[in-house]
Amino acid sequence: MPRFFFHIRDENGCITDHNGQDLPNIDAAHFAALKAAEEVWDDLSFEVAREIRSIEITDEEYHRVMIVPVH
Repeated sequence: MPRFFFHIRDENGCITDHNGQDLPNIDAAHFAALKAAEEVWDDLSFEVAREIRSIEITDEEYHRVMIVPVH
């Protein structure tokens, strides 16, 4: 099963995911990123959450496979 990494981009740069998740395919990774974005909005203060611009999904070799905008 492939491993995907979810890096959070904000106006100051990138918070790198060093652990990743084993998921069956890119569709599952996309769903996981959407769920993570939802959790960010629920868990963080509005001021912090609104600075997050996107979640960048990379594969095991850290090649970007998708960018999920966070609004």
